[in-house]
Order: sequence, then C-alpha cells, then structure tokens
Amino acid sequence: MDLLVIAGEASGDEHAGCLVRNLKNRHPDLTVAALGGKNLKESGTHFLFDFVDHAVVGFFEVLKNYGFFRRLFSCTMEWISEFRPKSILLIDYPGFNLRLAEALCKKGLSRKGGG
Repeated sequence: MDLLVIAGEASGDEHAGCLVRNLKNRHPDLTVAALGGKNLKESGTHFLFDFVDHAVVGFFEVLKNYGFFRRLFSCTMEWISEFRPKSILLIDYPGFNLRLAEALCKKGLSRKGGG
C-alpha cells in the first residue's frame, strides 16, 4: 500500500477526494486506502471505513461514543501495522489523528508523528 488517507470531517473528505483523484491521474499504479467519506470512497481508494458519518462534535458526544472510537483507533493501528503504507496523510479531526500520529511514532511505525 502506497498511501493511507484519513479524513474525519466532510470538508477534509472533499479535499482528500480531489487530491486522491489527481494523484491517481498522475500515478495510475498508486494504491490508496482510506478512512473518510463519500468523496474518498468515490476517488478510487480501497475504502476501509466511512469515518465522516461517525464524526462527532463536543465533549459529551465524544464521551458518549468513546468505546466506538477506541475500537476504531485500535483497528486502525492494527491495519497500519499489518499493511505498512509507505505514507499516511492525516486530514483534520485532530482528536483522532493527532493521537494516531503519536501512537504510530511510539510504535516505530512513523518517523514524524504529525502535529
């Protein structure tokens, strides 16, 4: 896998879908997996999960859905560990993506760690 794209909000999904379509036009052999929304799904990615439909805003909404996000985080880490994408593009959704970047760094799966 060349690239994993994670976009947790509708606006990020829209930009990410456009980016992936342009990248795939220039590099037809590029393999891209994604957690995002309909734009990433329609851009020709190996679509893993509709993240945008599960986006939450606010402290209480996050708490109410904590178990779900914890499981999703764990599954995402497992997928990355197994498939080892060459690059990971984290778009918006800092509550999830910055924690993911930090965890990837701690596990030695990322050199940078985002932020």
